[in-house]
Amino acid sequence: MQKLTIFFIGATVMVVVSITAVLGYKYLEKNRNVQEEPQKEFNEIVQEVTETPEEPQEEIAEEPEENKGETDTPLIIESDNTSPFATIDKAKMDEAGFTDADLNLSPFSGIVFGNIDIKEYRDDEHVSYMIMDNGEFAGTINELVFPNEEIAKEVYLSIKQKITDDENFIINETNQYGDMSFFSNHTEQKNSVFLVVKIYDRLYTLHYPAKNHNKMKNLINSLWQKTY
Repeated sequence: MQKLTIFFIGATVMVVVSITAVLGYKYLEKNRNVQEEPQKEFNEIVQEVTETPEEPQEEIAEEPEENKGETDTPLIIESDNTSPFATIDKAKMDEAGFTDADLNLSPFSGIVFGNIDIKEYRDDEHVSYMIMDNGEFAGTINELVFPNEEIAKEVYLSIKQKITDDENFIINETNQYGDMSFFSNHTEQKNSVFLVVKIYDRLYTLHYPAKNHNKMKNLINSLWQKTY
């Protein structure tokens, strides 16, 4: 009887210990979950704060291509064959002695005396004249218009150098006309005159048959007397 009593007491103790262990484990598991959840939320908040949001990149607008073309007012050839930039007209031609001549205007090509290239000085305000007298070639004139006399002089000297470098021409600087002037004697075209004249802020390149020299001289002198 005494042994049975000891057995029941031992069994009771084991049951109590087992129940206590189970309850303790559940208690610890519950508390661990409760602690992990706030920690998880705390970590997420810290991550949100510490992460630097990406700044939106500003779109850089492409700069428009620089207009490399000419910006001056294009040369206007009126219906009566005149231009607002031209200083030579039919009346001046008549005064110079070209009474039966036709005067035709066109934009400047950038070439003078047949093969001297001065396209770097090409501009909308420059004018070319073709003179025909009774159906015969009487001369060509290029009128080059510049902002001031200093630039006109620089271009005058540049053209003179270009012609000097051409073996077909021999420079003869006489300064007989305008502010400055020189003849370019062609080694083959003996009966033609090639003349460059600076008058104020303009340059005139003239090519004409030698027989028309007096008429062209009259024309140049009339331009020289005018103040622009």
